[in-house]
Amino acid sequence: MNVSRFFCDSNPRCISYIRVSSFSKLEHYKSLDRLLSKLKSDPQLEVSSVFPLLNKNRSFTVLRSPHIDKKSREQFGQAINRSLIIIKVGSLEGYSKLRSLAVEDLEPGISIRFMHRFVLS
Repeated sequence: MNVSRFFCDSNPRCISYIRVSSFSKLEHYKSLDRLLSKLKSDPQLEVSSVFPLLNKNRSFTVLRSPHIDKKSREQFGQAINRSLIIIKVGSLEGYSKLRSLAVEDLEPGISIRFMHRFVLS
């Protein structure tokens, strides 16, 4: 997709959303702080806001015995921590630099999803 036609020098024309998710709360907030410091240091990117999203909690039950004893069960749980970063991008160079900055020093267990909205005005 050719995105150069959406940018001009006077106003930001691209709003980017980065969704950061992780299983570990500590790793999630460490990587989020590191990512925000990188994004705020770049003059072509304007970090508009950061939202913590609801955690996804999943729980499941496993029977301990393969036979008839249904009273013997174990329960396990898994929580996914998520946050959303909204960034205004003012130039085509900032748009390409945004993707490289976010994936640069990504720790294992952290996933990032990019979403973009181009404003046609």
